[in-house]
Amino acid sequence: MADSKIFHINSNITPESIGREVEAFLRNEKELTVEGFAAQDGYLVQAKETSSWKTFTGLGKALQVQIIPSGENDVMVNIGIGKWADKAGAAAVGLFLFAPLAITAGVGAYMQNKLPGEVFDCIEKFIMAGGRSVRRNVTFERTDDTKTRCPSCGANNPKGTKFCSGCGNKLSEICPSCGKDVDLGKKFCPHCGSSMKKVKTIKCPNCGEEVEEGRKFCSECGTSMDLAVKDKCPKCGELVDKGTVFCPSCGTSISGEIVCSKCGSKMKATQKFCSKCGTKVES
Repeated sequence: MADSKIFHINSNITPESIGREVEAFLRNEKELTVEGFAAQDGYLVQAKETSSWKTFTGLGKALQVQIIPSGENDVMVNIGIGKWADKAGAAAVGLFLFAPLAITAGVGAYMQNKLPGEVFDCIEKFIMAGGRSVRRNVTFERTDDTKTRCPSCGANNPKGTKFCSGCGNKLSEICPSCGKDVDLGKKFCPHCGSSMKKVKTIKCPNCGEEVEEGRKFCSECGTSMDLAVKDKCPKCGELVDKGTVFCPSCGTSISGEIVCSKCGSKMKATQKFCSKCGTKVES
């Protein structure tokens, strides 16, 4: 008998959405060749190691994960070993004719003892997350030493390829330090040794230099970075939070404008007399 388990699901979760999550898990985290498709009575995911791929239909054995509705809000998941199913045939006649057998020692201890439990765990987490994928963000994956798998479409590309032959997406990223291309997934740049982690920066209000977020002073000119996240009172120089209308120390408008008490004209906060009527600005 294949390993089986019944899961209770919400109305927004379908056998196909569960199948897609299982596909991502087996493809990205277990590096298996994976195919999934909907049938009349559910959804089938089949997977196998690339090295054991059989070119003639029906000759190869595959790990099969069947997701079948069982009642109004339940699905039954069967995991076992079966023939690599023909997509068109299985979709037409249903999954029960492709019932998988129990996973035996012949397919390896890992698949026999651990993989079914990991698949069930993957499904349980997906359901508990309300149908949102909980798979780690795999940005880069090598299929072997000579190929690179595209993180967008899964196509295999020769090592060193800059753009995916399947979807055209870029297969590298720019080093934030030296500006050279680096393979996706690298933690450090092989050209300069800098961390590939993108650091948030703030522009220095004085010299325009990009300064790492959290630093108190600009490394280029020494200006306090508080000026980048705060406003400065045009009269007394007090630093106030962005959005503050009047300075709490002197009452001056932070926008740098005041209104003449006589004629209503707008003036700069540093003016001593109104340029329209000559009225002295009250201190």
